[in-house]
Amino acid sequence: GAQALVTVLSAVQSEVYRVQAISCNNKGLDPMIISIFAGGVPIVVEAGAQPGNLPVETATGAPLSLPLFVDVNTPLTYQVLSGTATDATLNVLSIKVSQ
Repeated sequence: GAQALVTVLSAVQSEVYRVQAISCNNKGLDPMIISIFAGGVPIVVEAGAQPGNLPVETATGAPLSLPLFVDVNTPLTYQVLSGTATDATLNVLSIKVSQ
Protein backbone atom coordinates (compact mmCIF):
# COMPACT_ATOMS: atom_id res chain seq x y z
CA GLY A 1 0.00 0.00 0.00
CA ALA A 2 0.84 3.67 -0.11
CA GLN A 3 3.13 5.15 2.52
CA ALA A 4 2.32 8.19 4.63
CA LEU A 5 2.99 11.65 3.21
CA VAL A 6 6.62 12.77 3.51
CA THR A 7 7.29 16.52 3.86
CA VAL A 8 10.11 17.70 1.61
CA LEU A 9 9.90 21.47 2.01
CA SER A 10 7.89 23.56 4.45
CA ALA A 11 7.97 27.20 5.42
CA VAL A 12 7.47 28.90 8.76
CA GLN A 13 5.64 32.14 9.47
CA SER A 14 6.02 34.48 6.47
CA GLU A 15 8.69 32.51 4.55
CA VAL A 16 8.06 31.77 0.87
CA TYR A 17 10.14 29.45 -1.29
CA ARG A 18 10.19 29.34 -5.08
CA VAL A 19 10.67 25.75 -6.26
CA GLN A 20 12.79 25.69 -9.42
CA ALA A 21 13.23 21.94 -9.99
CA ILE A 22 12.13 18.60 -8.56
CA SER A 23 13.68 15.20 -9.17
CA CYS A 24 13.07 11.79 -7.67
CA ASN A 25 16.01 9.64 -6.66
CA ASN A 26 14.91 6.00 -6.82
CA LYS A 27 17.76 4.03 -5.22
CA GLY A 28 16.08 0.70 -5.93
CA LEU A 29 16.21 -1.55 -8.96
CA ASP A 30 12.48 -1.41 -9.74
CA PRO A 31 10.28 1.48 -10.93
CA MET A 32 7.95 3.16 -8.45
CA ILE A 33 4.96 5.46 -8.66
CA ILE A 34 4.81 8.64 -6.56
CA SER A 35 2.37 11.50 -6.05
CA ILE A 36 3.46 15.04 -5.17
CA PHE A 37 1.33 17.55 -3.26
CA ALA A 38 1.46 21.27 -2.50
CA GLY A 39 -0.64 22.02 0.56
CA GLY A 40 -2.45 18.69 0.20
CA VAL A 41 -3.46 19.43 -3.41
CA PRO A 42 -1.98 16.99 -5.92
CA ILE A 43 0.35 18.68 -8.40
CA VAL A 44 1.45 15.33 -9.80
CA VAL A 45 -1.17 12.61 -9.34
CA GLU A 46 1.01 9.70 -10.45
CA ALA A 47 4.56 9.92 -11.69
CA GLY A 48 6.66 6.95 -12.67
CA ALA A 49 10.09 7.01 -11.05
CA GLN A 50 12.58 4.79 -12.82
CA PRO A 51 15.75 3.78 -10.98
CA GLY A 52 18.21 6.68 -10.80
CA ASN A 53 17.85 10.41 -10.16
CA LEU A 54 15.49 11.77 -12.81
CA PRO A 55 13.30 14.87 -13.24
CA VAL A 56 9.69 14.37 -12.20
CA GLU A 57 7.19 14.07 -15.05
CA THR A 58 3.43 13.72 -15.02
CA ALA A 59 1.76 10.40 -15.77
CA THR A 60 1.41 11.50 -19.41
CA GLY A 61 5.15 12.15 -19.65
CA ALA A 62 4.78 15.94 -19.58
CA PRO A 63 7.27 17.89 -17.46
CA LEU A 64 6.09 19.30 -14.16
CA SER A 65 4.89 22.90 -14.44
CA LEU A 66 7.39 25.00 -12.50
CA PRO A 67 8.06 27.23 -10.69
CA LEU A 68 5.70 26.72 -7.79
CA PHE A 69 5.68 28.47 -4.44
CA VAL A 70 5.74 26.96 -0.96
CA ASP A 71 4.56 28.90 2.08
CA VAL A 72 3.30 28.04 5.55
CA ASN A 73 -0.04 26.84 4.10
CA THR A 74 1.36 24.87 1.16
CA PRO A 75 4.11 22.47 2.27
CA LEU A 76 5.59 20.30 -0.48
CA THR A 77 5.01 16.60 0.23
CA TYR A 78 5.14 13.31 -1.62
CA GLN A 79 3.80 9.79 -1.24
CA VAL A 80 5.05 6.53 -2.73
CA LEU A 81 2.05 4.67 -4.17
CA SER A 82 3.89 1.58 -5.40
CA GLY A 83 7.43 0.35 -5.05
CA THR A 84 9.73 0.40 -2.03
CA ALA A 85 9.13 3.64 -0.14
CA THR A 86 12.55 3.63 1.54
CA ASP A 87 14.20 3.73 -1.93
CA ALA A 88 12.64 7.12 -2.74
CA THR A 89 14.03 10.59 -2.09
CA LEU A 90 12.52 13.73 -3.57
CA ASN A 91 15.17 16.35 -4.39
CA VAL A 92 14.05 19.98 -4.54
CA LEU A 93 15.93 23.04 -5.78
CA SER A 94 14.36 26.07 -4.11
CA ILE A 95 15.11 29.71 -3.41
CA LYS A 96 13.81 31.56 -0.36
CA VAL A 97 12.10 34.65 -1.80
CA SER A 98 10.55 36.04 1.39
CA GLN A 99 11.45 35.78 5.06
